[in-house]
Amino acid sequence: MQSLQKAPNFPWGKIFAKRSRYANMHELKIDFHTHPLGHLYYPEVVTTTQMDAYEKSLIQQMIRIGIKRDLDAIALTDHNDFRGGFYGSRWAQQQGLPIKVIPGAELSVIIEGEEIHILALGANEAINFNPYDDFDLIIQAIQDAEGIAILAHPHYYPEIFPKLKDYIDGVEYYNGANASLNPQNQFFEELVDVEYEGLKTFGSDHHLPYKLRPEQLAGFTIVTEEMAQTIKHILK
Repeated sequence: MQSLQKAPNFPWGKIFAKRSRYANMHELKIDFHTHPLGHLYYPEVVTTTQMDAYEKSLIQQMIRIGIKRDLDAIALTDHNDFRGGFYGSRWAQQQGLPIKVIPGAELSVIIEGEEIHILALGANEAINFNPYDDFDLIIQAIQDAEGIAILAHPHYYPEIFPKLKDYIDGVEYYNGANASLNPQNQFFEELVDVEYEGLKTFGSDHHLPYKLRPEQLAGFTIVTEEMAQTIKHILK
């Protein structure tokens, strides 16, 4: 997959300085998991760099919904498809919109015969991968591209999680599309809360702009200034 130009740097220092909507002035509201194109191409790995007018309109709508949701940043993470994130980053900047778009994709990876999903966030180029590639090599490719790797909806793979936790940068602690299964369940109490000390993100897993459900509105991460420092390379 060809590299795509990353969006210009975003003035986070000014945003932190001007915050007024939270009691803690040093927090950002970010949704790390959205799908403007839904399942349009899933499970295929998209290799083209072209986008049509319909695809672009869905991405623009998702970004505008992010603004209506009062988000400071939104990650566009279509299935095995980096195009939307890079297009959306450039478009939001060109329009002067008050939101940062984080380029990304949700990568489908096969481990021990099971499909797991990795959110590749903030990479400076599309990751050329095969779902059957070694897991650690895919994670390394994401990190080499200055991105971070978050294990999406990890409660789907409780048996595999212990084998992955030392490679990933974080786990999705809340997934709005699976709200009834989230932090309260046994998986999170026993594995994530006790054993895992990496990043814990919240995401709406919102598929298609016009299909936002009420429980997905809680799918955002309150990013403190301390956490922002940890992931500052994807917030540039």
